Amino acid sequence: MVVFSPDGQLLVSVSNDYTVRFWDAATGALQNTVEAHFNWVGSFKGQFNPVNVVVFSPDGQLLAIASSHYTVSLWNVATVELRGILEGHLDEVKSVAFSPDCQLLVSASDDYTVRVWNIATGTLQYTLRGHSNRVNSVVISPDGQLLVSASQDRTAMFWDTATGAARGTLKLDVVIRNLSFSASGQYLKTDRGVLDISSFRPGVSFTPSECLRDLFVSSNCVAEGGEYILWLPPDYRTECVAVWDGIVALGHSSGGISFLEFNQRRKVS
Repeated sequence: MVVFSPDGQLLVSVSNDYTVRFWDAATGALQNTVEAHFNWVGSFKGQFNPVNVVVFSPDGQLLAIASSHYTVSLWNVATVELRGILEGHLDEVKSVAFSPDCQLLVSASDDYTVRVWNIATGTLQYTLRGHSNRVNSVVISPDGQLLVSASQDRTAMFWDTATGAARGTLKLDVVIRNLSFSASGQYLKTDRGVLDISSFRPGVSFTPSECLRDLFVSSNCVAEGGEYILWLPPDYRTECVAVWDGIVALGHSSGGISFLEFNQRRKVS
């Protein structure tokens, strides 16, 4: 796993050798190495645990590292010093996201919950419950007001970032594993395609057909703009899908990958 800092000057790599390494992106020189997989707390103290995700804060000052043993550690990037550990999840943490103002951090877990933390104090603000299965991904809108979580239960839930109140549910026929907002905040980019949420209203549940834009892959079809444009034969149906700029990649249990390229009618910004 590798991730660039927001300014592109630093690269952080995570390895199965139980280290996190900081590299100068321009020269390739190693700057620091930390054993950030180490579990410092609890009954498992003294054991090493793999890292699931590493994320920089928008200002590049903090690094969040989610462990497979239920914790998120926060690191000062400039000094490479441990700032604190966020404890509370009851299973692996699979996704973390910072708020745009770097005041909050949200974490999504296999324990079916999303937790919202105050970064300055390290305290838990809210625990968001509503999913009936593991939560794969979480993201905060560019204006910081909306939090979205995607789960194995084939829903995406919308929450008020400030209060933790549930604001709506998107019922899907697919599992979404990765979420990100477009710069405008009007679209949700997922590993299955792009969803238009510009008409989202608090408290309203809606379906993919109401918000499909660009390419989106369901279990057996490719859709564009809410219209199904290609039926996928059984041999091409898979849970391992990625969509990017008119190209659909389908991963198969045989180890092969199929690429489908489409001439898109619309672009997302």
